[in-house]
Amino acid sequence: MLKSIFIQDFALIKKVNFSFKSGYTAITGETGAGKSIMFEALQYLTGKRTDSSIIRKGQPKAVIEGEFICKNDSIDDFLASNEVDRFPSIIIRRELRITGRSRGFLNDTPVSNSVLKDLCLMLFDIHEQHELLGILSASNQLKYLDNFAELNGLISVYSIAFNDLKTLQIQFEKLTEQERKANLEKDYFEFLVDELDKANLVDKEDIELIKRFEFLENIKDIKSAFNEIVETIENKGGVGVLNSVHQLISKNTKAANQYEPLNVLFGRLKELEIELTDIFQEAESEMEEIEFNPNEKENIEDRLDLINSLMSKHQVETTEELKAVEISLVDQLNSLSFMSKQIEALEIEIKSGKTDLMQKAVNLSKLRKNAAQNFDKQIVEVIKDLGMPYAQFKTVFDELREPNPKGLDSINFMFSANKGGDIQELSKAASGGELSRVMLSIKSILASKKAVETLVFDEIDSGVSGEIAHRFGKIFSRIGEKCQVLAITHLPQVAAKGHHHAHVSKLITDDTETAIKYLDDNERVEETAKLISAEKLTNAALENAKQLLKA
Repeated sequence: MLKSIFIQDFALIKKVNFSFKSGYTAITGETGAGKSIMFEALQYLTGKRTDSSIIRKGQPKAVIEGEFICKNDSIDDFLASNEVDRFPSIIIRRELRITGRSRGFLNDTPVSNSVLKDLCLMLFDIHEQHELLGILSASNQLKYLDNFAELNGLISVYSIAFNDLKTLQIQFEKLTEQERKANLEKDYFEFLVDELDKANLVDKEDIELIKRFEFLENIKDIKSAFNEIVETIENKGGVGVLNSVHQLISKNTKAANQYEPLNVLFGRLKELEIELTDIFQEAESEMEEIEFNPNEKENIEDRLDLINSLMSKHQVETTEELKAVEISLVDQLNSLSFMSKQIEALEIEIKSGKTDLMQKAVNLSKLRKNAAQNFDKQIVEVIKDLGMPYAQFKTVFDELREPNPKGLDSINFMFSANKGGDIQELSKAASGGELSRVMLSIKSILASKKAVETLVFDEIDSGVSGEIAHRFGKIFSRIGEKCQVLAITHLPQVAAKGHHHAHVSKLITDDTETAIKYLDDNERVEETAKLISAEKLTNAALENAKQLLKA
């Protein structure tokens, strides 16, 4: 239940800190005093958007804080799932600054508006006049029936299964599209792999080929150089360098043996003779090994053209990178096979998921249809108690072709207020006053289910009077025995049935302020008399008020 609300600098309210009581509290006050503003502040706790114009003039921010007492495992789970500490009570606070920026807190933990909205749906239910049309919504009608049948737990399980199936279907569609696109490229990829495979690339092959090509380009000069070395060192005519050194050593060996410095030089000449001999033999060998194949150069050019063409096609610069491209293409082709297996696995999961979801949806539908009979019966009983003795009410089901997030059912409330009248869709058959009575009937029977612990009504009794108003009050009182009811009313019959009576007033000093307080017995008689006599206190009105409060 709502234990207290603190409101500061919100519209006409300068500062209010008010504690509510359990049971049914009737709330009255003159028009413009700020009754509805208090509940607008309560709605703001739900994460509802508003602009900074609602901040009291001249103030930097508005603050609204609600304290709730609630013992509910679902709420404990909700707090835990959102990493919010569990306090003895639940404290929701929102701040709106003049800049337009707002902040929300749950037990002093900053939270998003969506978290506040989800939590408040479990804590309280606010009904305003303009929300009467909400009863005409098929989704709201289904929600009322589900709350009555206490199916929210099963619906949560169903919703998880529905969302899981939806996720699988999205994955399936995504993979199928990827496979379709990949298959369009499969033939081309296979061609590229075949082309690279046939190229039989070797690491750094292009570098080696370029070196070989440059060698062949200069082969005549290279061979000529080797030939010149051979001829210079040992000329066939006997005048080569090697022959000259040999003769020099032979002719002067005796002299060299007689003089050490000369002997040293001759030692070096002998080394030179050996080195020249080695150079000659190596040059002659290299020259003999050099062969010129006129086709080799052409073959190298063709091979380099192929490699360069592949590099250009794949936008790489080395044979190593080309080989990496080939590996990547092979991996992509292999992934197509893996993708097909994934798609097959998803198809099996989706088929199983559809079967499971359909079973859950059929079970939900069965439970709804079973509950609808009792739901309709109880609605009719309350409506008749509200002055429509010939009313008919029926929940009609329309089975959907495919399960939606709520199951297989779309429902429509059918209604007739008059004796012998044809039962029709609620939107066609009910007037505004009749809609109010149907809505109150629904809220009344749902109160026994403890869907929420606080019900707030903002002039739901608008458009009724006399005996019907008296019956509205009795139903509020009856609901108040099961949960907390806060009802704004202008009707003395409705106010008189309250377990408590709170009055909202407008205080005018330097500016206008709103205040609220619970009335004692004498104040309650006086306030009820004012409702009877339009603010004019008469003895007859006071006596009438006393009778209403005793009834």
